[in-house]
Amino acid sequence: MRLKDNLRDLIRSNGITVIHLSKATKIPLQTLHGWLSGAAPRNIAQVKILAEYFNQSIDELCFACPQKKSQENRIEDFQKEINIGVFEVVLRRIAKQ
Repeated sequence: MRLKDNLRDLIRSNGITVIHLSKATKIPLQTLHGWLSGAAPRNIAQVKILAEYFNQSIDELCFACPQKKSQENRIEDFQKEINIGVFEVVLRRIAKQ
């Protein structure tokens, strides 16, 4: 789990203290210090509050996994490859309307 590293980086990059974070999120100071020391979180609701505070997903906060992009963004990411013929695109109806 990378929560302790990510949390330490987020605190540093946002220029806040652990005390400020505790007050802003209402997560006990002792809990935050435990997470910064490597303890595994026991309350997912607190992790969610922390992720929302830093505008991240729980996966990004805990595991350094970037949030998945929407389907539209993924298609746009591959648009150049689709246009030059790297991918074969097949259109077919999957349901009648």
